[in-house]
Amino acid sequence: MKDFILIPTYNERENISIIIPELMDLVPEANILVIDDSSPDGTADVVKELSLKYPNVHLLSRKKKKGLGAAYKDAFKKVLENNDVRYIITMDADGSHHPSYVPEIIKLMKNSNLVLGSRYIKGGGVESWELWRLLLSKYGNIYPRLASGLGVRDMTSGFTCLDSDTARKIDFEKIGASGYAYLMEFKFHIINDLGAKFSEYPIIFRSRREGESKMSSHIILEGLKTPFKLFLRRLTKLPLVGSVLNHSTSGFKDFGMPFRYLISGIVAATTNFGVLFILTEIFSLWYISSSILSFVASLFVSFLLQKFWTFRNHALDKVHHQAFFYILTITLSLGVNTGVIFVLVEYLELWYMLSAVIAGVVISVMNFIFYKKIFR
Repeated sequence: MKDFILIPTYNERENISIIIPELMDLVPEANILVIDDSSPDGTADVVKELSLKYPNVHLLSRKKKKGLGAAYKDAFKKVLENNDVRYIITMDADGSHHPSYVPEIIKLMKNSNLVLGSRYIKGGGVESWELWRLLLSKYGNIYPRLASGLGVRDMTSGFTCLDSDTARKIDFEKIGASGYAYLMEFKFHIINDLGAKFSEYPIIFRSRREGESKMSSHIILEGLKTPFKLFLRRLTKLPLVGSVLNHSTSGFKDFGMPFRYLISGIVAATTNFGVLFILTEIFSLWYISSSILSFVASLFVSFLLQKFWTFRNHALDKVHHQAFFYILTITLSLGVNTGVIFVLVEYLELWYMLSAVIAGVVISVMNFIFYKKIFR
């Protein structure tokens, strides 16, 4: 049975010339498949030269850069054309995933379907990172971990090993992300949808040897949206919520849309005040920090209620677009609310509380109109 190591590359000429010999020294029986997106620096030429020395080194060339997710999808499909595959390993070309961990990760596969190289379990860590980058990465992993509910400590790890039986069950149509968010969706699909048993192995994530990071604004935005999408997928699988979303609970059908809109607003407001009180009074958090967190929580609850209950919009394919325009509407509402109160108090000399009530009515009507367009 063969083990395959998948290494996606784009402008990794220097790094690929180092990591392939290192891997061949450690796991000489393994097959290496480099997925190169027509790198301008000639990465593919280096791989071809190395394949003359190492016959089990292969190259999958793609005509243009399509992202990490597409690279892995193409590679998995290519590798699984073989009937004698045992394990499929994925890792970076830049040396951040040191080849010395590969034999140890393979050993753990005896009791798992999926093994993840993890920075954030005991024994793991990062090398030569600035404090802000370390904190951003470590605590940024909390968001996808909680949203996905998987219990994986390092949701963005690209150092993985998967058995071929599980790999053959993957439905790549359910993994839509193209950048590093692919790594979150990949884990979620395998563990949540396929029920795979996983374990994590501690690794020290090293600084890139040569070249520049591939991070972009698209990758960052996708990384923010994807955990939210995973949470919605979890939500629809809950028996009670799933029945509501599928209209099998007829009790909710009897409410009119405006009434549902009102109830959703009340629930969101209650969430806002409740979280604010708990964080400030019980956990002694600064009230400004509490207000920000409570507002985000209420925004999240409001979006779910408005989309799935008020406007009966159950489609998940456009949820990130809807979330974007929803937040845009909230931002516009804040400006209108402030403007209306200012005009009523300063120019019409109304009591500020009465002005706030009038502004609230105006905003509620305006938002209802916008939400109908967003969730139609």
